[in-house]
Amino acid sequence: GITSTVTLDAIVNPDFSQVESDAFQVEVNQRFPTFYSEKRPFFMEGSGIFTLAGQGNDNSLQAAVHTRRIIDPVFGTKVTGSLGRWAFGSLTALDQAPGHNLPEGHPDTDKDRLFNIVRAQYSLGPSNYVGTLAMDTEFAGGYNRVVGADLSWRVNSTQRVSGFVLGSASRDLRGGERTSGIGAQA
Repeated sequence: GITSTVTLDAIVNPDFSQVESDAFQVEVNQRFPTFYSEKRPFFMEGSGIFTLAGQGNDNSLQAAVHTRRIIDPVFGTKVTGSLGRWAFGSLTALDQAPGHNLPEGHPDTDKDRLFNIVRAQYSLGPSNYVGTLAMDTEFAGGYNRVVGADLSWRVNSTQRVSGFVLGSASRDLRGGERTSGIGAQA
């Protein structure tokens, strides 16, 4: 703990071999990727800050932050906490898996993928907040960047309004094709 409300976690070349294994899933429909929930303690602790308003539990395919994409981290740091009406989280990890799974002689062999995620929420009162999220993933000259905002407003004891909007920009490896898009849910 940095303070009583701010926590710093770090990992260096972690061994997640003792983590519970994933349940088998039948892959009949290949249009969508198989979704496995996070079970590694470093990524699970304090992960609620990275959930956007209106998103369901971990079996929702609408999660903006899915740390299972970080396969074999060399190192990682995470800062989570709150200061006054602000709650925040930051996650940085360097994943060595993408460059290790390439054939020998490929120009991106042994390169690492860098993940950066930053999240902040401002409390508007009990059960009410507005938040922002920024993510950046970079590998071999390509990137994927996502920024967005969300709102959760409790109208009364039985009604809630929540939603988010996300914008993304991506570039293929080694400076290739660029794409972008916007998604929202209310």
